[in-house]
Amino acid sequence: MNEPYLFDIYPQIKSISYDQDEILNSISRLYLSGSSFDLDVTYGKGAFYRDLPAARYKFDLNPSAPEIMPGDAKHIPLKDGCISSAIFDPPFLPGDGGGGLMIRRYSHCGSMEDIWNLYRQGIKELTRVTVSGAIIVVKCQDCLNARSQYMTHLEVGNYAIESGLYPIDIFILLARSRPRAWNHKNQNHARKFHSYFWVFKKANRNIPYSMARGLKK
Repeated sequence: MNEPYLFDIYPQIKSISYDQDEILNSISRLYLSGSSFDLDVTYGKGAFYRDLPAARYKFDLNPSAPEIMPGDAKHIPLKDGCISSAIFDPPFLPGDGGGGLMIRRYSHCGSMEDIWNLYRQGIKELTRVTVSGAIIVVKCQDCLNARSQYMTHLEVGNYAIESGLYPIDIFILLARSRPRAWNHKNQNHARKFHSYFWVFKKANRNIPYSMARGLKK
């Protein structure tokens, strides 16, 4: 007799999905009491809100609609401690890796160091504008750039802990396919078919992560 799949045993909320809307709804159910986000600092065209109500505060470097306010994730134009939930979705590749739209929105991100600095400063700002107990969601993806592996999800976790946030969950968004670059003849690393939704809480840490131990020294 075949063993049942884990998904058949626990179908309600799982940590992986091929559907971004499913992940966002799971986060809403688990951590936002079924509501949407107060703040989205990289709103774009609102792709996160097909199943959820739009964020209360919408910011973007290049607003695509009148209801979206101009704003930089590194300098959020809000006062301290006024937000109870937020989501952050920066680009994961520098330069032309993100396509024409990303070039226009994030032309200042010319290297992976620029990308990581955007994550670091954005998380710091989100920590500033949120209240105690707030939920902060950060989407990220690891990548191969200039023949080097960049495990961005590790850096994001470290930045969050460094900023005083507690990682309470992580969801993995799977892709069924990826376009293959025309000039890639030899494969030296596993192709990335997933991205992450980190879920952080602005709260005292309950787990003694190495980063947290280092901050106490």
